[in-house]
Amino acid sequence: MSNTPIKNIIFSAASVRNRLTRDLTLLVLLLISVFLAFSYFYSNQIQNDITQAILAAAKNTVIDKNHPILDPISNNLILSRK
Repeated sequence: MSNTPIKNIIFSAASVRNRLTRDLTLLVLLLISVFLAFSYFYSNQIQNDITQAILAAAKNTVIDKNHPILDPISNNLILSRK
């Protein structure tokens, strides 16, 4: 009979250790899932921002390169109105 409380303590400690291991595993999995979800969301957002910046730069380049070509035409049209 004197061995019974010691066995209960040992089994109780094992039970606590198992629950702690399970809870820590679930916590790690939850944190990894949240991290992956945020990474996916923000990577798509960053990709869209980069794409918009590249398109804006390309548009400005085209406008700047075509501006000298179109200026004489524009000036001629303005002069022909007068």
